Amino acid sequence: MDSKTNLVNSTSLLSGVQKIQSMIRRCRWILAALALTLIGLAIPLLQPLPTELPSLRVGSTLGLVEIPGIGPAWVEMGNVNQDQGRPVLRVHALHPEIRIYPEFGQVRWWSVHRYHPPNPNPDSDSIEARLEWDGYAFLLQPSDGQTNKIRLVPRVITGMVETASKSGFNIRDRGVAVEWSSHRPRWAKPTALDEMVEQDSQRMEKESWDEFFDGVRLIFGNRLGLKIFDSETLCEFCPCERWKVIYHRSAKAVSVLHVCYRNVGGVHGNTHIAHSNFIDGPAGVEWLDFAALFQHPFGWQDEVRRLLLEDLRRQGASFAQPGGPPSSIEEIQGPVLRFTEEDLAELKFTLSSDGVFVHFEEYEAGCYVEGDYVVMLPWKTLSPWVRPDVIQVFEAYPALPGIPINLLGPKN
Repeated sequence: MDSKTNLVNSTSLLSGVQKIQSMIRRCRWILAALALTLIGLAIPLLQPLPTELPSLRVGSTLGLVEIPGIGPAWVEMGNVNQDQGRPVLRVHALHPEIRIYPEFGQVRWWSVHRYHPPNPNPDSDSIEARLEWDGYAFLLQPSDGQTNKIRLVPRVITGMVETASKSGFNIRDRGVAVEWSSHRPRWAKPTALDEMVEQDSQRMEKESWDEFFDGVRLIFGNRLGLKIFDSETLCEFCPCERWKVIYHRSAKAVSVLHVCYRNVGGVHGNTHIAHSNFIDGPAGVEWLDFAALFQHPFGWQDEVRRLLLEDLRRQGASFAQPGGPPSSIEEIQGPVLRFTEEDLAELKFTLSSDGVFVHFEEYEAGCYVEGDYVVMLPWKTLSPWVRPDVIQVFEAYPALPGIPINLLGPKN
């Protein structure tokens, strides 16, 4: 009985193998095409992502322009283009409530906005003026009805250049594009404090590089397993850009804001900021966090909390309103700012001869559409609590090379 059973089983197994072989012969071209397709998709998707930072190159210059009624602004100018002057890459206003944006489709025009105006409708930006670049100077056209254009010539900051890097890759010709770029002003003859800021900047750039590609890897993994045939999902653009703005620079004090914009998918990207604040005081070189600005660990928190909330409410920050933020369309309530002692100790800030600029990223003080917020805390207001040596090194030296910020234009 066992022999017969084994024979039947062997016959059935052989028959099954023969059927499979016959099916493979009939479908061999389809199977071969499918295998080649999967290999073609897998090879580019599984390629290792870059692990090295892109090489640095030095180019362009930075200048300073004084906009009447607005205040000073950094101007990032590209290299000379034959006889057409220098192109303008970016314009950054130093006034905490002013933003300057390039106009869509216009490489020569920028709109000057008061980003968070103290009016009943904080969501509507008011256009203060337009800037037109002719290759050598700006032509300022105010929005108050004046027809005469004012000529503004940027003053190049001696010894300052731009350190720029750019890298990227594509997965397939119409696949996922990843782009990384970095723009950092630096001094051609750096001081010891400048070198420390540059070390901070390189460390943050390396950390941001790793975090950015961790997010990209996560997205690639999800798409490889779930949406590999979704062409709309594959045709995404993932940019990452870093830059920094110098708020103060002297032999005894340096303050720099580091900015990083990342988008690894979703509705929009996010901007992240960090700071480098160094002083060379009586106790030697010191890196400052917010709590280190004050003489004592306690006593200043209530006043700083009050000043921050009052100014954010004046600017219209929804998370700082007494009644809390309004409900969104999805009925999701945002957080309400409380500013605990831990929150205050970890504030992101920059310093100048005028005082302390406290910076809030998107989502930290309001909804994404509100953008970022900046609160200015003058030294005079903070003087009962701030360390005298900190005030001294920032007030005794100009906020910009040879040009104090209070001489460059109005603050309001």
